[in-house]
Amino acid sequence: MSRSRRPGRAAAGVAAATLLLGACATAPDRTPPTDPAGSAGPGSIADVAGFCASAASLADGTVLGELDLTDLGNRSAGDPSLDAAVDAVTALGSVTAPEEIAEQWRAVVAPLADLLQTLRDADVTTRAGADEVRTRTDALVDPEVVEAGEVIDAYVAEHC
Repeated sequence: MSRSRRPGRAAAGVAAATLLLGACATAPDRTPPTDPAGSAGPGSIADVAGFCASAASLADGTVLGELDLTDLGNRSAGDPSLDAAVDAVTALGSVTAPEEIAEQWRAVVAPLADLLQTLRDADVTTRAGADEVRTRTDALVDPEVVEAGEVIDAYVAEHC
């Protein structure tokens, strides 16, 4: 039997990505202060609150919805939970992160979106498909991605 599928590594990679932003998950009762002026411009309290909600959905895994990455072998083309997770993570890519961490936000969200897209499109039962998933999974634990996650953690701990 060929070991062309690596669902454990994919799940580990996504788990690592969600743990990169663990600060929001560990402080769910913290909410950003209200904006007395009602400003909604870039860097405003409203922006920070929206960003914090997005970061929390990534940190606690709710952005993945009902997707079970531990059982990729039973995933079929058109899996609605995978489609929903791809859409949700893709939407995170368009979240306006505060300017001081916008680059780090993209550095964390992009490889997760790439992995989910690959899981949706690749035939993980083939060597090529499994290799592509492995490449995308490895990108999630790249030291630059981990460092970006740590910067986001620090921001979230201070502002969320």
